[in-house]
Amino acid sequence: MTLKLLDWNVYCENGNTRAVTEFISAQNADIVCLQEVSEELLARLSRLPTHALATALDEYRVKNGKHIPSYLVIMTNLTVTEVRAVKFKRQPKRSLLALFARWLRIEECLEYQYADVLFMRGTVLKKPVPIRIFNTHLESIAGPKHRIARFTQVLRSFAAGKRNIVCGDLNVLRAWYSFLWRLFLKFLQGELVTWEELWIKEYKVFEKMFEKAHLFNVFNGATTHEWSGNQLDYILVPQGTEIARKTLFEETHGSDHKPMLVEFRL
Repeated sequence: MTLKLLDWNVYCENGNTRAVTEFISAQNADIVCLQEVSEELLARLSRLPTHALATALDEYRVKNGKHIPSYLVIMTNLTVTEVRAVKFKRQPKRSLLALFARWLRIEECLEYQYADVLFMRGTVLKKPVPIRIFNTHLESIAGPKHRIARFTQVLRSFAAGKRNIVCGDLNVLRAWYSFLWRLFLKFLQGELVTWEELWIKEYKVFEKMFEKAHLFNVFNGATTHEWSGNQLDYILVPQGTEIARKTLFEETHGSDHKPMLVEFRL
């Protein structure tokens, strides 16, 4: 028996909320992890009869003088034993970076979330497999050390005796221009981005973190964000997990990220 998992950054200003909802419903996934869910989309998702729904605060964007939130959402048709939204530890920002974020009208990545669920292994053993599923979105307007620290915070919430699975938009760049982006951030952040940090191969650091946490990157090397040419989105499962099928959808239904679907055996 396989478990089906869908992960997707749906984009907070995506106006195609009906198409997004219909696509999610059509996949019939056991677990769905979404980032940047608007209030309009959240209202649609909450009306779906097949899934329990848990939310956390993803980010704020300022529009017409109002702070408009978007959300992290975990949806599941499995038995839920616990859900939790956890605040990220805030790091101070220097004035220029604060002005830049204010100019973009964004306050990013405020919480991450996890849900403990029970999955039935099969019809013979009748023994549920405990899973802790994480949903996270790491900040883009920040240097590598910031994302590394936040991902480390997520890893500290791993549960012994459970299958820990991590989904989300980690915003890890491996493209050639990542140095220029960090240089720009250094100008904004001053000493909060060190010269040493400019040269960090961030994706290599994250690969080592995955290995140390015994996680396998299902879509390793895939381009999940066409505009940047990067794998920004991840589904990380325990090493040794048998992957039955995986799909990276080309149709984005108004998002700037591609939906990712994986079926695996536990």
